[in-house]
Amino acid sequence: MKRIFITTLLCMHTFTVLFAQNSLSPNLIRNSYMDILDGVVPAGFSVSGNLTLTAMHPYTKGFEGPYLPSAPAGAAATVDVATQQNPYWYGVYNKGPRVYRGGLADGWLNYPGGKILKITGDNTGASTMMYFPFERNVLTSKLRLRAWVKIVAGESVSFGTDAGLANIYWGGYTLLKATADAGPNGWYYIDQVINTSRTTSLTTNVFSMGLKGNNIEVYLALPYLSVLEDQTWLPSVADMLNRDGLFIHPLTQNIGIGTKDTKGYKLAVNGDAVFTKIKVKSFSAWPDYVFHPEYKLAPLNDVEAFIKKHRHLPEIPPAREVEQNGQDLGEMNSILLKKVEELTLYMIEMKKEIDSLKKITDQNK
Repeated sequence: MKRIFITTLLCMHTFTVLFAQNSLSPNLIRNSYMDILDGVVPAGFSVSGNLTLTAMHPYTKGFEGPYLPSAPAGAAATVDVATQQNPYWYGVYNKGPRVYRGGLADGWLNYPGGKILKITGDNTGASTMMYFPFERNVLTSKLRLRAWVKIVAGESVSFGTDAGLANIYWGGYTLLKATADAGPNGWYYIDQVINTSRTTSLTTNVFSMGLKGNNIEVYLALPYLSVLEDQTWLPSVADMLNRDGLFIHPLTQNIGIGTKDTKGYKLAVNGDAVFTKIKVKSFSAWPDYVFHPEYKLAPLNDVEAFIKKHRHLPEIPPAREVEQNGQDLGEMNSILLKKVEELTLYMIEMKKEIDSLKKITDQNK
């Protein structure tokens, strides 16, 4: 009985250790698919020194190939010359050893629109560092990095605190070109635990990528960074979004963009917004009733008197009320349509009066 109990404890301990080692936190690197761009640069990625960042199609340098049954016309002979227009074909419905069937371009259940990062430059600047867009509020001193790297030109790349600073400090992990070249098709998969300065906020120098060489050409794909420490702290996804201005109420699930006060509405936006299409469902009666024979059109004299007294049209809210309370788009569209329909009736009446006067004038000639 004692042996069974001890064996059970050992199994539970082994499971706990394995779970702790293999469980992964959310990616601390934002825009890791690099599908959000500022011009040609993946949004959030930046540099210090003489470096240039360019988002590239994942066919570039054979990171992945097309998902096709046969080689496309103009297929590249080697991965080193592969481009978006002339990709390297890995075989029948095979996108290569990194993604196989899925991927960042086409493929089986792929993630469409993703990019890889091209980094070029040299060490002529005071520092040679690339910075990632991070989830900043993290308490840790140990991070796990996973990423694909290809070094076409340059001596090495490094990752960690102050990596690339003053072209002297090279962080906690360094990948030499000779090592990277040994990876499949020259793509090396990094899976490293890297110690960093203990911090409560991941920022530029806390974890950077340093690049060494007089002529640098390096490619980076699918970077993933996670915390790997018992005594650590990581905010929830909702907290991450809240910090950046996308507020989700934990109980009502009301959403605020640029504001936490939704005033009870399901969505509140403090700032400008652009839509390709918007549909407002109106629950009030659509004002086609204006054209019914029973509808009583207010005399224009009454409308004139109302305008002189209130300085706005009947049924239209005054400016002060709109400034304080905003406006209901559905209701306002309904009121404006009603005014257009009333205006149409006034014009029809005026046309009849004009025609009648014209007829009388013609008879008196």
